[in-house]
Amino acid sequence: MVNADSNSRKLPSDNPIVKLDEDVLQRTSAVENLVQGVLNLDASRGATVGVFGPWGSGKTSFINLARQSFEQEGVPVLDFNPWLFSGTEQLVARFFSELSAEMDQSQWSRKIAPAFKKYGQALGTTVSAASALLTIPQIVAIIDDLTKFADIALQQDSINSLRKKTEKALECRNEPIIVVLDDVDRLSSKEIREVFKLVRLTAGFPNLIYIVLCDRHRVERALDEPEQKLCGRDYLEKIIQWPFSLPEIPINLLKEQLAEAIDQVLADIKNPNPLNVEVWDDVCEKIIRPLIRNMRDIRRYALAIRATAAGLKGRVALTDVLALEAIRLFLPDIFRLLPGAIDGLTASSQWVKKYT
Repeated sequence: MVNADSNSRKLPSDNPIVKLDEDVLQRTSAVENLVQGVLNLDASRGATVGVFGPWGSGKTSFINLARQSFEQEGVPVLDFNPWLFSGTEQLVARFFSELSAEMDQSQWSRKIAPAFKKYGQALGTTVSAASALLTIPQIVAIIDDLTKFADIALQQDSINSLRKKTEKALECRNEPIIVVLDDVDRLSSKEIREVFKLVRLTAGFPNLIYIVLCDRHRVERALDEPEQKLCGRDYLEKIIQWPFSLPEIPINLLKEQLAEAIDQVLADIKNPNPLNVEVWDDVCEKIIRPLIRNMRDIRRYALAIRATAAGLKGRVALTDVLALEAIRLFLPDIFRLLPGAIDGLTASSQWVKKYT
């Protein structure tokens, strides 16, 4: 089980991969399917693609591989992380500010960046002012409010003009611009709704293609608004033109990666206690493997067993360590109950046969 020649290898981390030679899940063909599908989309009025997969399924790694293919095709990929914002106006302002800054760094988009930035500033100001007005209940402020609304109405003409300039600049491109929104499903439900409002607000720009990475079920729940009879699934389907689901990880491949990870982290531990080969296959198949769903689970599990096995220094059978660590990590509520069942768990087979 333990390979002493693997001492020089580093411990597994939960970082997304960035190179094709790191693709142990053999998703290269799926990546190319996504890339070619995106490039064949009619983006004359913009488009939105959803890359769906549960937490830990490798969405960020997947888009990192796709990024290389897009860049080889001459298609730029911009990133927008929606974290650390508060409210629609901040989100709109940050979106245009960050994307225009990225555009300004690239030769292909230097002419587009100023128009994009000006439109974002004007739009952000309008959204902020309108939001503030809607929160003022005092009747005494009604005159001021009407004046502000008049200013907003006048500014709307400027916004429309800036949008047309931005659209014209984007229309001149022969290739689309990809905007990646990752980790959307890690936001709160309110923030998820704000992000999708932003997508709806800006998705009509020509040659601008969003790729939204998320857990579909999490986002659908966040978009549900029962009081307004709004179904999250229907709302998402109106925004996402092409839903792309990550391929499932084959069970045999997951088993191989699990075995390699265990080998790797135990390789440099002195006297971890011999593995009971007679019971290992049964323990792995019935206890450990069902709890492992993806590569993130494997990496977390591998790091956990290494720390525990190193600390125990062979005082506990390695098979027991591996099984208990799986329960501790993935079933913590069950693990907390185990001390109360010590007698039953440690009794000899003769005692169990006599008293049960």
